[in-house]
Amino acid sequence: MDKRELENRIRNLVKERRGKVVALHTIKAMFGIFANPVGTLGSLFFGVKEAIDQEKHQIEQDIILDLLCKIDENISEAMSKAKENLPKKSLIVLGDIVAYGKDADSVTGVSISDNSGPVELKPGTKIIASGEKVRNITGLKIGSNKNKEDGK
Repeated sequence: MDKRELENRIRNLVKERRGKVVALHTIKAMFGIFANPVGTLGSLFFGVKEAIDQEKHQIEQDIILDLLCKIDENISEAMSKAKENLPKKSLIVLGDIVAYGKDADSVTGVSISDNSGPVELKPGTKIIASGEKVRNITGLKIGSNKNKEDGK
């Protein structure tokens, strides 16, 4: 709903409630006619606009509250869907990981695949990869390495 639609909605609701507001205002004013006739007449003529303005303000507050409730509902629904889509399993890595190789093609300390789900490396985690006569040494590999597999 854009600003123009909200303004039209407020205007229509004020039109719908105008008769009721004027009638209630008149009834309230009439109760004071015996105690203060001049004040009552003034209230009848000048207080109607104030009563309508108060009603308009109440309508605006009701609409704002409705919009806030809808926003909250949509945020809650989005959070719920996001939680449903999260993987149920995760891997937490903490500590020292040491990989050593000798006379090998490659040595990899940790390899995290594309479909492994969430992996959290805690602070203080050390990954060390080393070797002798090793062509390729990798400490941490994340995702696939398609270019090397294809020979590119």
